[in-house]
Amino acid sequence: MNWRTNPGLTVTVMGILLANRNLKQLREIWFFKEKLSVLLISTLFILLAANTSLAELQMLNWQAFAVLAVVILVLRPLGVQLSAMGSKLSRNERLFLSWIAPRGIVAAAISSLFAYELVEYAGYEEARIIAPLTFLIIVGTVLIQGSSARRVAEILNVREAEPQGFLILGAHRFASALGRALKESGFVVRSIDTNWNLVRKARMEGLTVYHGNILSEHMENELDLSGIGHLLALTANDEANALACKKLEEELGSAGVFQLAPQSGRERNEVSHLQLGRILGGRNLTYTAVEDLTRAGATIKKTRLTPEFTYTDFRDLYGASAIPLMVIRNKMVEVATLENGFEPQPGWTLLSLQLDEPLITDIQEEEEEDAVEAA
Repeated sequence: MNWRTNPGLTVTVMGILLANRNLKQLREIWFFKEKLSVLLISTLFILLAANTSLAELQMLNWQAFAVLAVVILVLRPLGVQLSAMGSKLSRNERLFLSWIAPRGIVAAAISSLFAYELVEYAGYEEARIIAPLTFLIIVGTVLIQGSSARRVAEILNVREAEPQGFLILGAHRFASALGRALKESGFVVRSIDTNWNLVRKARMEGLTVYHGNILSEHMENELDLSGIGHLLALTANDEANALACKKLEEELGSAGVFQLAPQSGRERNEVSHLQLGRILGGRNLTYTAVEDLTRAGATIKKTRLTPEFTYTDFRDLYGASAIPLMVIRNKMVEVATLENGFEPQPGWTLLSLQLDEPLITDIQEEEEEDAVEAA
């Protein structure tokens, strides 16, 4: 036995070596491998399918379709149930796995090899049906199970809801308070900050906080975005906020990345180069404004809107001492920004940065100036 005659062993050992070497380019290699795998596997499927002639496909009869039914309804579910014994999977999750379990390139390649060996060397002409039967099972399961997977997941109640969680960039007082309010409302919340003291304090408050730079390659590999649908970039660094929004825009979509208003380039009708995400709360809610409000005693508060106490009543009562941030309705979140028409309705829960006592702030002064200019 040598490396040339055992390519499988060679690539396995190579993979182990790469995984245990601290290569800075390992992520790029991983992405390249994923792209290459798709290309090679697709090519292999074409080559294997090209070996199946129409004459061989004509060998398929009702008995072949009966085998397909047995594989889908009996053999694969039985295999999944046995494999899942002792796991924490629920009954419905096991049933769903039993339905969508894949069959693919390994079965196709081995079946072609077996058919060739049995026909050419053992003389079993009946073995010619193995290859077309295998492709029938592959195509049949893809068409039947692939097209029905979503509906089956809904019936079994195992379909993952649209991600509504939050990744918060920053662990300062305002960011942590907002994170706690969202977590108490039932949303997935994860935070990240480069300041270890802030990270430690936020963790003591019950938040899941990463210590690191969101723009680093290490944090890109470590960060868990499962269940996350929004980014709130709330740091004092406008450049970091903007770059974080740009970095996660592809993952979360442009409608899911939000940042505090940049503290520079705030002239009227000017779009700052530091604004790459949607502006949370309005153009006047900068980090400095947030710090001023929290020092004055502002906190994150929840307000349940009703027909008797509408959003208009809320604005009339609190005025500039309360800055609406987002609204929660049926486990869905709508963030207050410059772009959307923010009009919460009765029955929704409003989250706002709110002072117990009215306070004249730069935000209030600028809002009054805007109102005068509009008039």
